[in-house]
Amino acid sequence: LPQEMMESMGDMEAEVKSDGAIIPDNLEVGQSLPDASTTISLTSGGLGNLMNMTVTVMNRKVESKETVETPAGTFDCYKISYDTETKTIMKNTSSSAEWYAEGVGVVKSETYKKNGKVDSYTLLTKLDK
Repeated sequence: LPQEMMESMGDMEAEVKSDGAIIPDNLEVGQSLPDASTTISLTSGGLGNLMNMTVTVMNRKVESKETVETPAGTFDCYKISYDTETKTIMKNTSSSAEWYAEGVGVVKSETYKKNGKVDSYTLLTKLDK
């Protein structure tokens, strides 16, 4: 974090607990993957608990095997779909997909609006080996 932001946070502490989203070595189309969650708690000595946020990734499934072209190259990928639930004061849910290439990681991802249209995406543009 920038120094100015660190100074403005004073004695704030953040605790992060996660069980991690595991990608097994042997993916297969149709395979269900375990859920994962991360909890972030922010506290301040003078103010106590400021915020708790939990992000749960669920309903993870290997949908298909696809070839994905990006500016960084062409990759054989497994498409993994999942739902994300974020809880703070309110609860928000979204659906996403990631295209995972063995030995590289995620080369493309999309998050969808409730109507199924793409809301945001990432794309691998450069890969240095």
